[in-house]
Amino acid sequence: MFPQFEGRGVGSELIVGTLTEIAARGGTVLPFCPFVPKVIRDHPEFLELVEVEQRPTFDL
Repeated sequence: MFPQFEGRGVGSELIVGTLTEIAARGGTVLPFCPFVPKVIRDHPEFLELVEVEQRPTFDL
């Protein structure tokens, strides 16, 4: 949709910021957007935000 921003890490930065805020608030996530599990795989410190029994659903 906005190819001029592709590959610049903008999406990852937004997701990391959001996951950081969720962690700070003690929340959990169900990462149905296919991009979010990729970010979590790249930043395993966020894996704890996905409940253990849900992780296989998202290939985590």
